[in-house]
Amino acid sequence: EIRLSLVGSEMCIRDRNDSICVTTQISNNGQYDGEEVVQCYVSSPEWEKEGLKEKLVDFKRIFIKKGETKSVNFNISKNDLLRWDSNNKGWRTTANKYKVSVVAHSAMDNSSTFSYNKK
Repeated sequence: EIRLSLVGSEMCIRDRNDSICVTTQISNNGQYDGEEVVQCYVSSPEWEKEGLKEKLVDFKRIFIKKGETKSVNFNISKNDLLRWDSNNKGWRTTANKYKVSVVAHSAMDNSSTFSYNKK
């Protein structure tokens, strides 16, 4: 069994012109080496009003040795923040505030979460 934990205090978000870069640390606290799929989700209170809880925007499969900590980087395209506007029949941003969550696997309850305010 592999037990991975996210080191949330190491997570940072950098806004670039074309994407949002998310970096976090993940540690293997288990007794064995192994692989894990680390997943990055984006959500927004406005999206939840429209019925979308969260959106998977990136994931990475990593191999990590027992006792090791690795950095994992995700690039979220600004296009990942677009939603279909059925009234105007086009893609647009429907929110000004987003939550970025990184989890070691989909069944993980805890996540590293930061808010990103669109400029």
